[in-house]
Amino acid sequence: MNTTEISIPNNEAANKAKAKKVVLFSFGTLALGALTFFGIKQFKKHKKENNVTTDQTTDGPDNPVPVPPRTHPVPAASLPVTNAGAAVFLRLRDKGSKVLEVQRALMRDYGSNIFPKYGADGVFGTELRDFLLSKGYGVPLSETDFKKITEGKKAQAPLVTFDPAAIAKALYTAITGKDFNTAITLLKSIKDTSNYALVSEKLKELKVHGMPQTLVNAMLGNFTEASQRAKIQQAFLIMGLKYNGTQWTLNGGNGLSGAKPSFKEGTKVATTKQVLISEQGRGLMVVPANMYLGAITAIHHGIAIVSTDTAYEVRVHTQFIKEVSK
Repeated sequence: MNTTEISIPNNEAANKAKAKKVVLFSFGTLALGALTFFGIKQFKKHKKENNVTTDQTTDGPDNPVPVPPRTHPVPAASLPVTNAGAAVFLRLRDKGSKVLEVQRALMRDYGSNIFPKYGADGVFGTELRDFLLSKGYGVPLSETDFKKITEGKKAQAPLVTFDPAAIAKALYTAITGKDFNTAITLLKSIKDTSNYALVSEKLKELKVHGMPQTLVNAMLGNFTEASQRAKIQQAFLIMGLKYNGTQWTLNGGNGLSGAKPSFKEGTKVATTKQVLISEQGRGLMVVPANMYLGAITAIHHGIAIVSTDTAYEVRVHTQFIKEVSK
């Protein structure tokens, strides 16, 4: 009886202790949850403030960053342009009188041999391009540079020296090399029949393809296209040669294709017209018509070698001399 009464109080004490523990545990859990909630909220707020401070370009749904409108367009990059600001006047591969005018003006100012391959042909090719660039001009050629070239030195007459040996040598190279443009340009530099005779004599000495040939034979025999022959014949007519339908002559007399002269050695001769002769030790000189020269000592390929009274030798084509009794 006594044992049962003592055990009841012990059970009540145990239940009270257990209830106390449950209450304490509940308070702890609630406090931990509250701390966690406020801690996360504070962390998010702090992170958001940091993002706004350190990165003003970040766009988010909660914090849009306005972008100011562009009022001035950014200029596009461009490549440098040759002769920028200058009107293009002539381009590579252009043809015509303006190109020819440039070529002739350059030859006037820098020499007749600056275009050795094609000459002044009226075509804006690589030869003209390279020469313009070497002199500091732009390609394409502007109108300003065109005027500088074509108007620059018109008042200054170039010093022209006719050199039969040099022209004959250049013709020999052009003929044997089949360079028609250079050959026809050189042929046009021969202005009259007396100059023709001197050049032709020198060309014979060079022996085109191993044979002494007159300038007529060498040109017409090596450039056989119809268009080429037409240009050659026109050049011969301009310089004063005559064509009777079968042969070319200097003045309508003996042909220029190897006809034998009618003079003999020792014949005394004088000029039939004003003519350019070659005098030993003195070079080229112009002598008037009907001037006594001397006695012929030899004749080679139509050129008479005449010994003068002053012991000099002169050379003149037999077409320009006549026999006299002096």
